[in-house]
Amino acid sequence: MQESADDRDALNQLEWKRDLIIKDLDSKGALEEYNSIVERIRTLESEISELTSYQTCLTKFEKTKAELELQKAKIKTESIIQLEENEEHIQEIESTFRKIVKELYNGHGGSFKITNSKSAQYIYDIEAHIPKDGSQGINEVKIFCYDLLLFKLNPKTLGFIAHDGCIFSGVDPRQITTMFKIIIKNIQENDLQYFVNMNKDVYDMVIKDQSKLSEDDKKIIEQGTVLKLYDASPESTLFGCIFD
Repeated sequence: MQESADDRDALNQLEWKRDLIIKDLDSKGALEEYNSIVERIRTLESEISELTSYQTCLTKFEKTKAELELQKAKIKTESIIQLEENEEHIQEIESTFRKIVKELYNGHGGSFKITNSKSAQYIYDIEAHIPKDGSQGINEVKIFCYDLLLFKLNPKTLGFIAHDGCIFSGVDPRQITTMFKIIIKNIQENDLQYFVNMNKDVYDMVIKDQSKLSEDDKKIIEQGTVLKLYDASPESTLFGCIFD
């Protein structure tokens, strides 16, 4: 028991001295500096951990990038081989496109090229060229020719072509009537279904045409007209009412 009492006294003395030392250190700002150092050490350890994680991610990304570069080179090689092996078929596609353009431009054919893309976004670049590329509405004519080309290449797969009325925007009236002449020909020969909405002025112009379309052609257009909509009254609109 005496030893226990002596031990307690010694412990109390040590605690008293410790408290004095801590008090002295605190008064001189040493404890605050110590805590600051400890906090700084923790911050550095956290930053080291983050940097280590970033380094791991960077290594993973570099590995993935290298793998993708290899895949890209492989795809590039395969695309070149595909063009070489299908050169004859591609020439037939180009010839078909030129024939379509010739029907629209009195024997002046365009060009249609499929080449390896320099961009990573696509494998191939498809470039369609039509004479008078700077004329108004030429892009719409390109769309028409390209869509008709797709149908001719895949008549059983597609079976139809659909266009919005803007396909005629800025296009010469003679070209518009020729477009319908070509469409009617394909309807009769290739069992094509053609869907298009038209403004009234374009529709009337086509029906009244005296140069390109025969009376039978006009009859086909009139019989194929399934819906007429006007904004003169709510009853003549698509939904039978006008929304505010």
